[in-house]
Amino acid sequence: MRRAVVAFCGAWLVAASSHAGITYTATLEVDNQLAGGADSSKVLVWIADGKAKAEYVETSIPGIAPGDVLLTRDGGASASLLRLAEKTVAPCRVDGVLGNLLSADADGRGLTRQAIADVTAELVARTEGEYVAGRPTVRYIFRVSYLTTRPSARGDMVRTTVIDQEVWVAEELEGVTPGSWPLPLPLRIGRPEVDEVLARTVVWPKGVPLKAITTRTVTSSEGQERVAHSRFEVLELKVGDVPTEVFAVPEGFREGELRAGAFPGPGFRGKQRPPGGSRPEHLPLP
Repeated sequence: MRRAVVAFCGAWLVAASSHAGITYTATLEVDNQLAGGADSSKVLVWIADGKAKAEYVETSIPGIAPGDVLLTRDGGASASLLRLAEKTVAPCRVDGVLGNLLSADADGRGLTRQAIADVTAELVARTEGEYVAGRPTVRYIFRVSYLTTRPSARGDMVRTTVIDQEVWVAEELEGVTPGSWPLPLPLRIGRPEVDEVLARTVVWPKGVPLKAITTRTVTSSEGQERVAHSRFEVLELKVGDVPTEVFAVPEGFREGELRAGAFPGPGFRGKQRPPGGSRPEHLPLP
């Protein structure tokens, strides 16, 4: 009897040390005319039990090095950046449109006073999608638009913003949470006037997004147009238990700070790779 109890307790401890989830490798590319350049990254992501971790394998983002980690343990409500070389952990956030990495307080709203009007959001189409990372998907097309007005000495500056997003979702993976992290879904614009309309009018798909193409077009009242693109795609995906310790902050890390403006606008830079050479094109998944 005692042996049976010990065996049961041991099995419970093993089960408690891991949770069902997914592991995948993915690429994220941002080409941003608004900031004057482009950046790309490859990440290794673990998701399970409301927690997620994205380790940068290759990246051209200023201030980020291979081995640095994005981590959330509250379903994506907040995030932290772990810098491997400095052994620091600092709050941060992922831009809700293109996936840019920003400091936690960098929302841009304090720079200029802007009024927002004529907000619209809609699901344009839902169709059968292509296979992504060996998984069948459903393709969704979303569109968001709004006007911003900013006063200036020369009169009001009016801009029209249109965000088009195509998303390929593996609906069979429903229940994996947070399924849309670090990919910013549903879209988070960071403006209450827009986000409230999105939440009220658009029902976001359940499942795990495996591919997304986002285009943001900003047109001034003079007709000047600037476009920003981002592309996210999962390359390989594995379903299985994810150890709880994956989401722990390593011992010896101290509190750090990620200041607004710490990452300048993206430019065409050489991609950083891990010391000792690059990782294989297809990473072995744990």
